Amino acid sequence: MFRDNSLASSNDTEVDDGCKSTSSSEGEYNVSEFDIPNFGAIAGWDPQPPASLQYMCLVPLNLGHMKYGTSENKQTEHTGKLKVSITHRQQRLRDFKKGKMIGRNMLDEKKLHKAASSNEYDTVVELLEEGVDPSCYDGKKRTALHFAASQGYELIVKVLLDKGANPNMKDILGNTPMHLAAITGHVPVVTLLLKAGTDIKSVDRYGRTPLHLAKSRLKGLSDNRTYSSSQLKEEVKQVCEMMRTYLHLSGNEDDTEQVEQLCRQLEATTTREEVDVVNSLLADFTSLTLQKDEEAGTSQSSLVAT
Repeated sequence: MFRDNSLASSNDTEVDDGCKSTSSSEGEYNVSEFDIPNFGAIAGWDPQPPASLQYMCLVPLNLGHMKYGTSENKQTEHTGKLKVSITHRQQRLRDFKKGKMIGRNMLDEKKLHKAASSNEYDTVVELLEEGVDPSCYDGKKRTALHFAASQGYELIVKVLLDKGANPNMKDILGNTPMHLAAITGHVPVVTLLLKAGTDIKSVDRYGRTPLHLAKSRLKGLSDNRTYSSSQLKEEVKQVCEMMRTYLHLSGNEDDTEQVEQLCRQLEATTTREEVDVVNSLLADFTSLTLQKDEEAGTSQSSLVAT
């Protein structure tokens, strides 16, 4: 077997001639019809080292989390979240050591908080009977007593206190259940918490006491002309009871006796006008007591300063 070189040479010549031809036939094409890319636009592109990755793409990527060509990114915005996560893990570890990290316990505690904030009395009683800690708290240190007190749910507050809920627990803002009940104007709940042993010295971190609540509440009652005599009388009685409890716990026996007299006078009222008179007397007494307390506090501060 041998190859005819003359034939091969002849065939190669034909192929070369075909490529140079302007005519087109099957299996042939004209190179001159193709556009040659213009590389002049990128001739001056001179990436700074290190440019090993930049050669891979001539167009910068639009990365939402990073500024192109710099190391600055938005990862620092999540630093706070990472710290919070670490704090939560540490808290979970402490809870685990106390035996509180059982799935059922955690679920029941959430149910207790939800029931207390939704006035679901039967659910609260059932969960407490099953052994859920009445003083358990959430991630913001709020207990079921915080939720119930802020909403003014007296029955739930009573059952929580009866089951041993701590009335002096503070949330992450420093609020006790008493603070929240006073801010929302739930006078009967304030009285319950006072009787349950709330520390009256830390009633409000801004220096406000139940007397401030009594003053504002009595003024609101005197301005409300839609109340009947019986409704107004019941409201004033609640304020009387709260004031009497607070003053007794504060050791102000003389002031307590004056409130007792006003409460007895209130019991004898029958008309709206008579109730208004007692209401006004209570408001005046409250204002004088607050003024006296403020003067005493100022005098004590000046003595400490000297």
